[in-house]
Amino acid sequence: MPSETLKEQVLRISGVNPLKCMRCGKCSGTCPSYEDMEYHPHQFAYMVEKGEIEKLMNTDRSEEHTSELQSRSDIV
Repeated sequence: MPSETLKEQVLRISGVNPLKCMRCGKCSGTCPSYEDMEYHPHQFAYMVEKGEIEKLMNTDRSEEHTSELQSRSDIV
């Protein structure tokens, strides 16, 4: 059995389906850390959807992005 990909791990741990993101910007518009983020919440969801996990993990604030995805799960 093949090992879980990094994308699959992020999806499993966060419990969020990025395919539900409509890229409306609601999460980014209400994010208190928006100005401090390298990638904004809607960009983060899109990057997870496309499997660009390594790019996200190489940011200085990767932990914030992960917690943001979990906290915005009601929107995404």
